[in-house]
Amino acid sequence: MRARGNQVSTPFVFFALALGATGTALAQDLHRLPAHDEITSEVAREDFVFDLHQREHSVLAVIAGLDGAFDLARQTAIEGASAGLTLYSYYEILLSLRHIWLWRGSGNHATFAAVQAAWRLPLCQIFSLRSGIELGFAPSGLLAVQGRAHLQLRARLGPHLELGAALFNPAYTMFRTTEDEPEGWRWAFLSGLELRLAL
Repeated sequence: MRARGNQVSTPFVFFALALGATGTALAQDLHRLPAHDEITSEVAREDFVFDLHQREHSVLAVIAGLDGAFDLARQTAIEGASAGLTLYSYYEILLSLRHIWLWRGSGNHATFAAVQAAWRLPLCQIFSLRSGIELGFAPSGLLAVQGRAHLQLRARLGPHLELGAALFNPAYTMFRTTEDEPEGWRWAFLSGLELRLAL
């Protein structure tokens, strides 16, 4: 009878050991699961990244800027203010009001309006390359028509502020001929800075 009791208790021993091993494995698996705080922070992080991406590639934004450029060889300086729209953070169209000053001779100057279309290529999170064309005109005064190419290296100074630098951008201007300015068409290669604000 005692031997039979030992034979009967042996399966229960194996069953108890198997049950204990299963419980230990289950506890380890539960320990590996992320905590509620970790899940919440991960979801918040993904939402934050999505919001940044959405703001970075917003469909439409208002932009405004101030710029100035000069050509020492031609003794020419141009400054102006621009405002317009940017599309998907890559394409820009702007209206500009500009002032041109020729400081040789009598120091003639003129004011004119311009339309500008541009495209930008991001290089990294801070720098981008911007290229575009501009057509300016005035119904009267010294300047008649100006065509200008834009090539700038831009640096992001803040969430809404950028600084652009241009070097030897060509501009081809038709002046109304006068005694002081008899040349008509004239080339200039402009270098300067632009400060841009995105609203």
